[in-house]
Amino acid sequence: MSFRRILLKDKRGIPHGSLILHGCPPRVSLPQGVSPILCMTDKVFAPEGAVCLPFEDAPFSLLAKENGEILFASTLPKKDAAFIKWQLEEEVKRREERAHSPYKVPEESLESASEEQSEAPSECCEEGEENFSSEDASTGVIEGSEEREILKAEKLLAQGTPFPLFESMMPGSRWALIREDAAEYLVGILSSEEGAHVLLGIPGARNFPPDEDRLWSFFPTDEDGELGYFLTEAKELQR
Repeated sequence: MSFRRILLKDKRGIPHGSLILHGCPPRVSLPQGVSPILCMTDKVFAPEGAVCLPFEDAPFSLLAKENGEILFASTLPKKDAAFIKWQLEEEVKRREERAHSPYKVPEESLESASEEQSEAPSECCEEGEENFSSEDASTGVIEGSEEREILKAEKLLAQGTPFPLFESMMPGSRWALIREDAAEYLVGILSSEEGAHVLLGIPGARNFPPDEDRLWSFFPTDEDGELGYFLTEAKELQR
């Protein structure tokens, strides 16, 4: 029977106890008072009941909370774990946004609207006006905003200096270093099955994130692990 302890750490890297992997295939046991949020093995999932790994030595990462404090644990190496932590944090935000989205419409309403649209005659728009379908009306604002941010990011990637370090760490991503008169930062586009996401990287020192209003993940780039980039999902690029 295998037995392994993995430290649960807060965003400052301070341990708050440890989870235990035991059995074959391994099961996950959490300390009392710690609640799991999301897990990642070969996929991301929200745990329901006992968490089991598919096989012994399977990669495992966990985002949890204790008294409102976010904790993270992973069997992966430090740099790989930092990327997985960021992925899980972003997935939590996406799920919360979807749950509270004002654009979420009950399926019955969508079916009714679809039937009405198929029966209603098409109307021409006056010159200069935009004609949105019912699908555009419910999602066009969001998709249009995301598309604009991706176009801005593509332009910055073409103008910036390639940054291959993060491309090797994050499969499916492209990065560039942008240098301006008053700032230097990273722009990246991460492509996944859910679509493309624009990422922003700000240089800094561990434990000193750019601001407290966003969720940042620190990726060290020096041997001591104290200097690197804070990454987050970009909401609005300047260009």
